[in-house]
Amino acid sequence: VSVIVDEAQDFGAPEYRFLAALTGNRYDNPVPYSLFICGDGHQRVYGRSGSLKECGINVHSRSRTLKVCYRSTQMIREYAENILSGVETKDMNGDSERLTDVSSLEKGVAPEETFFQNGDYTAMSKFMSDALRSLHESGVRYSDTAVLLRNAGRFKGDDRYLKGAAHSLQESGIPAVVVSKKSPALHADAVQVMTMHRSKG
Repeated sequence: VSVIVDEAQDFGAPEYRFLAALTGNRYDNPVPYSLFICGDGHQRVYGRSGSLKECGINVHSRSRTLKVCYRSTQMIREYAENILSGVETKDMNGDSERLTDVSSLEKGVAPEETFFQNGDYTAMSKFMSDALRSLHESGVRYSDTAVLLRNAGRFKGDDRYLKGAAHSLQESGIPAVVVSKKSPALHADAVQVMTMHRSKG
């Protein structure tokens, strides 16, 4: 059995142990070419814990750190790295991981940051609408833009925050759709409204 795993930073110990058992790996007896794992500890969003070493998967002298970021421009990557500055991050093997010698293919433009008073949804909605309309008028399709929320709603299965954001954009004359497990992004030219967890997928 050979297995390829992506986004492994979102796994915990049970998943790692399952992979070890599935491929026959033991820490003292790794099985060559049976398991390929990709992950980035800096992208953890679920809070699960576990390390390959503790779960029987030996990657000592068998791992590589990729130094070129193809996903983000230099300006966006540096902005994100500054947020994580001073925060201890563990790699897939449970060791400390540092952001060093990483480069991006393009410089890009600096991200803009805007703050709103807690509960001032009117100002926030106007800001989103104006920004999206400006992008669209410059030639960017609405379907190439997205509004990401931290949570879909107040509790599991509740999507009131997503629906509220989409409704607010629609009231401003901007086409918007909620993207969820039940409603994938299959629409034409509309802003995609989703949680940050959904955007990762």
